[in-house]
Amino acid sequence: MKYYAFWKYDVAPFMLGGEVDKFLPDGRVRVDGYTGYIFTPILVVPEDKGIEIKEKLKEAEEIYRRKTEEALKEL
Repeated sequence: MKYYAFWKYDVAPFMLGGEVDKFLPDGRVRVDGYTGYIFTPILVVPEDKGIEIKEKLKEAEEIYRRKTEEALKEL
């Protein structure tokens, strides 16, 4: 069974995630696509739910970027 892990991030939407490559004994994870990095997850879910959450995060990021661009143009 595949799992997705999500962790806090400092840029909107303030959470990133990806498919777990390896669970470490201390609770951290290695994630596909983030070679050389280890994360402390705030959420771990099965693959189907993980894909759904990643799509929602992508949508939220797009909305944030669009609204930020609109605000910068207005100001």
